[in-house]
Formats: sequence, C-alpha cells, structure tokens
Amino acid sequence: MARNDLAGKGLQIVDADKDSFKQALAQANFYNDMRAKFGEEAWKLLEASVGALG
Repeated sequence: MARNDLAGKGLQIVDADKDSFKQALAQANFYNDMRAKFGEEAWKLLEASVGALG
C-alpha cells in the first residue's frame, strides 16, 4: 500500500477528522458554491461516488 511505503520512507501521515472538516466546508457554503459552479449533473456523479455532501 502506498501509505505504508511512504510512512516507511519517513513521511509523517496525519489523519484528519473528516466529520469536522466536512462541517467546516458546509458552514462556509463550499458545497453550495461548488454545486452551483459545476452543475447538477456533475454534483450527482460526485455524490454517487462519495455519498451525500453538505
């Protein structure tokens, strides 16, 4: 796995708190802005891949 290979070479890997990160993006209207920028079709494809966003 690339993660283990990189860590073995000295790279420090920090796992982010994904829920708090998503919450901050939602509060900043990031999801609404990106949805408007890229359109409904692209947004639906994204959510189909990663799950519901903001």
